[in-house]
Amino acid sequence: MIRFKQELINLEKNSSLDIRLNLEKPELVFGRDMIPVKPDIRALSQMQEVLLDKKASGPGELYYMYRGVGYQPDSAKIAKHHLSYDITIIRPALVGKEFVKTAGHYHLNSYPELYEVLWGEAFCLLQRPDKDDFTKIEDVMLVKVKAKEKIVIPPYYGHILINPLSEAPLVVANWVSSESSSDYTLYRKAKGAAYFIVNNDGEINLIKNDFFKELPEARTARPVLPLKQFGLFFDKPIYSILDECVEKLDFLKYPDKYDYNNCFVADKTLLCAVV
Repeated sequence: MIRFKQELINLEKNSSLDIRLNLEKPELVFGRDMIPVKPDIRALSQMQEVLLDKKASGPGELYYMYRGVGYQPDSAKIAKHHLSYDITIIRPALVGKEFVKTAGHYHLNSYPELYEVLWGEAFCLLQRPDKDDFTKIEDVMLVKVKAKEKIVIPPYYGHILINPLSEAPLVVANWVSSESSSDYTLYRKAKGAAYFIVNNDGEINLIKNDFFKELPEARTARPVLPLKQFGLFFDKPIYSILDECVEKLDFLKYPDKYDYNNCFVADKTLLCAVV
């Protein structure tokens, strides 16, 4: 892997927060008035059960989760509206042939989640299981998300984030209800997501997870912007919704009041062979 010189990338324009990305470590550097947050680190040893190759080698640390990020003066408002703003950094690397990914989770009580790419490029793999049998998957969607784009995770969908780039870390922010909690158990029981995303000699391939009894072909999609019903625009960071119209984030707390059918559009240009 290419090693970067110590360089700080200013993420203020993309996030509306006084934060910088240290490319070499990688890590976040917080500016004035920011809540000081130390990351939870997800190590390779903690991820082996959800990998395609359970014995594959890779970096010792795969991604970093900064929970409860924000300006200190905003703390009371964030708490009042039962929200949490988090940032995740995913390293650029391969674990065997598999791109570095998050462990994957569902939300208890089917809460939605809102993501935004601050730096790099992401794949988001969403899956919706049968409500009575999680071994039967009803829908799978692979979504490509570029910097400044937003993605709404609809209710009932589990999801993982993937860094498909070999030389750049992926930095993703999210809003989620503080009353929501992440359930990792179903991904662990399934030994991974519906598909494993791998680099096969420079081509992106999908490998089915044989754990599942029923598994449809993955749809490829892109996020739709703007999404005015949720206050989402390409050039407006999601953190700014807190000041401009925090009520637009109510869908994170009251999922059944909203329609999520227009959040994605099919993307036929994203070619990923199933092998």
